[in-house]
Amino acid sequence: MNSHQKRTLQSFRRVQNWLATRPELTSSNPAFAAQSTEFDTVVASVGTIAAEQETHRRGVRASSAEATALRKELFQHHIRPVAAMAREVIPDVARMTVALRAPKAMIDAEGLIAAAESMAQASERYADVLVKRGLPADFVAQLRSATKEYRGAIDAGGEARGGRRGATKGLMDALGRGRKLVSTIGVLVTRALRNDPQAIAEWQQITRVTVKGAQPDAAAVTPPAAAAPATAVAAATPAEQKAA
Repeated sequence: MNSHQKRTLQSFRRVQNWLATRPELTSSNPAFAAQSTEFDTVVASVGTIAAEQETHRRGVRASSAEATALRKELFQHHIRPVAAMAREVIPDVARMTVALRAPKAMIDAEGLIAAAESMAQASERYADVLVKRGLPADFVAQLRSATKEYRGAIDAGGEARGGRRGATKGLMDALGRGRKLVSTIGVLVTRALRNDPQAIAEWQQITRVTVKGAQPDAAAVTPPAAAAPATAVAAATPAEQKAA
């Protein structure tokens, strides 16, 4: 939620609390009661959607961090060792040297995934030679597994971004419905309390979306005790000044 959306939700809760202290307004008007109930449902949905949005936001960050770590693992501990060993072991087969060459470090995610799979396919032909020179017996399987994990992290990040976007749209819609309900409820409040200017003034205030939202109270800090003033020194008399 952005700051304006948070302040809007705060105004919604103020409306709920204000109406809860005046049950006579809804009990005497079925339409008023229906709108109040609908408003409660909308406010609850805003809270739920906001939580979903935050979950997806965290999911995006988590997937990004995971993808970064898995990319490093794939590149440094799978792709580069295969490429380096192939360069030393089969330098006379030019096409294999090219096929097993490591991609550039700044290659994009899909390019890296494609390069890793291509290297895995090319490695299968010379797996015996590469293993004899020290690569693990299952190095091709390890390369493919690392590629799969990296691809999974990339996909999870995309899904989280999609979920966050959907939650953001749902949040905007719910807040819009809430604002419309505040407006229609306000018409009923003004009509029912037309002879109570104080209550109407309260309503107008609590429904405002403030410029700055509610902030946690700052911890009370006891100011340090003021230092005792220094004893005033009497001004020297002209005679004393002369003696000095």
